[in-house]
Amino acid sequence: GGEDGPDRHPACRKNMRGGESSGRLTQTKTKVKNHVVGSWGNLRGEVMEDLTLNAGGRYSYTHRDWNDTTRAQSFVGIFPRMSVSKLALQVLQLGVAQDDSWQSGTWKLSADYQITSDHLVWTSVGTGSRAGGCNFAEEGSFGAERSLSGEGVFKTLFFEQRLRLNLTGCWQDW
Repeated sequence: GGEDGPDRHPACRKNMRGGESSGRLTQTKTKVKNHVVGSWGNLRGEVMEDLTLNAGGRYSYTHRDWNDTTRAQSFVGIFPRMSVSKLALQVLQLGVAQDDSWQSGTWKLSADYQITSDHLVWTSVGTGSRAGGCNFAEEGSFGAERSLSGEGVFKTLFFEQRLRLNLTGCWQDW
């Protein structure tokens, strides 16, 4: 309730069956089922003595069933301009049943080069994806998110392998 809520108003202290108010104004019940199928593959090979290339790909399919049976109840004034305002119970069914599916294909390429036995450089670029979902606030679904990212790494050892220095740089575009 609060100061102006239904628990403070004398007319709202009884529910429709004549008992005391439960103070429960919203009943939320949501059930989500996710069905995901995916496959992936990867190829890796040394193309030169100190250069290794890597290529991979993934396909995924996601189906979501969303069943939202949220109900909200509130007390609303009837005839607010009259000297005696009456209250009525308003029950709203907010949730809906929804389902949707998303498919995505992603890939990744990388290369590493062993400059010396103590120095390695590595780089990669790839895509990513996250399946969409169902919107509980309004009917409909939102789409999948996709990204493109890259990374560069320099790994090195100094002083007869007693000091290690690793540097990494990365970016991601959603």
